[in-house]
Amino acid sequence: MAFGVRVIVCLLLVVVSAVSAWGTRCGDCSNAFIGYDDFVICFSETSDKSKSETEIILSKFLPNHIINKSPKIDKKFTIFLREKDKRNIGNSDDNLSFTIEKNRAIIEYCDCEDALNKLGMFLREFCGIKFFVPSEIGIECESGRRIKRGVYTTSPSFKGRAIGYAKKSFAGITGQEFSYMGANHYLFRLIDENITTENPEFLAEVGGVREKWSPSAMIDFRNGGLRHFIKNHSHEYFKKNPKRKVYSLSYADSTAFADDKYSLMYKRGLTPNGYADFSNLVFSFSNDIARYFKKAHPDKLVSTLAYINSENPPSIPLEDNIIVYLCGDRGNYFNEEARERDINLMKAWRKRGVKHFGIYDYNYGKDYFIPRNITHHIADGLKNAYAQGARYYYCEMYPNWAYDACKYWVLSNLLIDIDADPVELENEFYRDFYKETATDVRRFFDIAKEQWDARKDVPMWLTLYKRDGQAEVFSADALDEMECALQSAETSAKTPVVKMRVYELRLMFDITKSYIHTYNLQKKLWLLSPKDKNFSAKVDDISQAIDVSKRTLKVYLDRYKNNTKYPKVDFSAWDKLDYMDPSQMRLQQAKDPNFSGVANIIEYIDKTENGKINFSKWTFKHSPNVYSNVGRFDKSIKMSSWLPAYFYRTFVVPPNKEYRFSMDVSGNLDLGAVFYIEMAFYDKNKKLISQTRQRLPSIKNFSWMSIFVQSYAPENTATVNIAMFSISMRPSDFVEIKNIKFQMK
Repeated sequence: MAFGVRVIVCLLLVVVSAVSAWGTRCGDCSNAFIGYDDFVICFSETSDKSKSETEIILSKFLPNHIINKSPKIDKKFTIFLREKDKRNIGNSDDNLSFTIEKNRAIIEYCDCEDALNKLGMFLREFCGIKFFVPSEIGIECESGRRIKRGVYTTSPSFKGRAIGYAKKSFAGITGQEFSYMGANHYLFRLIDENITTENPEFLAEVGGVREKWSPSAMIDFRNGGLRHFIKNHSHEYFKKNPKRKVYSLSYADSTAFADDKYSLMYKRGLTPNGYADFSNLVFSFSNDIARYFKKAHPDKLVSTLAYINSENPPSIPLEDNIIVYLCGDRGNYFNEEARERDINLMKAWRKRGVKHFGIYDYNYGKDYFIPRNITHHIADGLKNAYAQGARYYYCEMYPNWAYDACKYWVLSNLLIDIDADPVELENEFYRDFYKETATDVRRFFDIAKEQWDARKDVPMWLTLYKRDGQAEVFSADALDEMECALQSAETSAKTPVVKMRVYELRLMFDITKSYIHTYNLQKKLWLLSPKDKNFSAKVDDISQAIDVSKRTLKVYLDRYKNNTKYPKVDFSAWDKLDYMDPSQMRLQQAKDPNFSGVANIIEYIDKTENGKINFSKWTFKHSPNVYSNVGRFDKSIKMSSWLPAYFYRTFVVPPNKEYRFSMDVSGNLDLGAVFYIEMAFYDKNKKLISQTRQRLPSIKNFSWMSIFVQSYAPENTATVNIAMFSISMRPSDFVEIKNIKFQMK
């Protein structure tokens, strides 16, 4: 049954006896049968901070069952929580343990997270309470269980168990343990703008130019002053955070490593995924800090990421107080070659002899509008990682709970017990959460899994993250089948709580279908040829259909926001990314295909003709040390890059005029690959006033077509930037560009 659970939780001083193995019992063999009506939640008037935090959190997950003052306890069973003696906190182990006596259980904890971990495990294993979703309709309770006296403990398979961005309170009660994971990409926050203003040498020098601080600014790993600063800062950090177990050395999300001759001496060839290998540079830095920690903080660890350019194990031995998290997009396991590369990397790290090894996953969630059912791939990666010695785990998830509850359930349980069967965990989820609709809902998600695994594109890191091309993963037939399965579930749902859970699926799936329908219409308009004799009429018809689809989407988004009982998903990113829609471009093209014959300002200023390109007038930027292939020809440019590469130039222009930036393009853009153009107006203080972008959809092997942006320069305009961008491209993806024009009316 759901709801109706009442658990007695009192924070009182008790004595805890010795710990025995999980599932065994000590002392009296008598037991008690605990049912739903045998519990009530109550708190004594203790004042410790962890108790207050725990009380607030539990009141969210078990509402209407909190009694603020300890009543006379007249129920069958009581759970006592006691904060550990502060003198023993540093000696705590990673076990989850508790003592069960005649009418009570005793749990000692170090902090709020520890209390939630242990209480959550007890409630599940001994009381049959399952936390599926952080919502009033997300908790399930089995029938009463018989509880035997004894001292119980379990050693979770993974010491570090962190499913990121899932509400930490819910993460705690579902067994997550964050203390072994330092802040992600932490060093740009530590080495902040103020620090780098005083010490610019802390940042890398690339191409003879010192990096300026930004969230993506790379440090100079070889700089001795920087290392000294970090060592000194560690004392201040642990003084403020004495319970923290790790210090993060995770560098910025960047590939711009210093390229002076000494830094380049650390550079090797390419990593298995084709990135320039800077592992020796990164981990020689980590080793130096770790050696200092052995003397200064012998009970602490440093943590860092094996990330892109440092995914390969270094050729140098690693200190034994470093936790290394190997980052990988294991959603790409639909491709066997990608799976083998990742598992081989895990094996290489084990062979290197790293003592504290973990993996870092990207299990979104948020910024996918499709049901991304990669649960089986996550489980596969986790089991392989464990086999290669991984005992620490972190992932970015930002759950979309309507779609990701099963994913979260399977993962959180495997982190506790890696020997659990993922299929059985899935069966348990659908059986206990969706009950009479389990078969239909399971079919809904099985179709989503089948569609993801049917992909034929060459996978890249986060290929479809924030890419509306994810709409192409699902065929029309698959969407129809999923709709049938969902309708069947809606018909089968009888109990109120199951009806509400199925309704959450309905709220989200209507949004999914609407995003996909909008994308398909936009792509249809892109593929419409201006040579079509009914071009103008078809442009009008499809543009109107796109407008209707967007309005329908807004209705579904509003309905979701007003009715969901789950933590809300933020869809705002898609508003910012909505520049593939060619409606305005096509309407302008039908009305004025040649922009009234206005001369090309580029050719006039550059004194060129017949489409020749003066590259000395264009500025080119790209991300170093990853795949990038840009060709400059007499009359064209060929662009292909994995991370952003772009050409841009600036013109001084008068305001209140209409401008068009256009070109002809051909090429190959597989799923997830991106090419877009931009026209941005700035005032005299270089402040952005307005910006217009136009992006191509995924189109394979397309011949020459026109792409342009057109808009008026606002009142305060002083300059305009025009630019062409490529990103998320494989070597087989490219765009060739010719007939570049910038015109003014």
